[in-house]
Amino acid sequence: DLESLYEFLNIWQLDLSVHKCAVVHYGRNNPRLDYTIGGNILPSLESQRDLGVLFAETATFSDHCRTIIGKGLGLPI
Repeated sequence: DLESLYEFLNIWQLDLSVHKCAVVHYGRNNPRLDYTIGGNILPSLESQRDLGVLFAETATFSDHCRTIIGKGLGLPI
């Protein structure tokens, strides 16, 4: 529960960079609900990079592989 996490962080006076948060909806039958943290609706993205790996809503790594190969070949990304 994102709101419970947000409340916990506020109680312990810990900062959360909400502007750095996003949602990737996985699966064809996903209802694509809006998620909020502290009253801020999180943007929905088709893909998101985390620890150098590109995660796409298609749950395949073809976009990630294409990016890595492009870097190796010196192609613009």
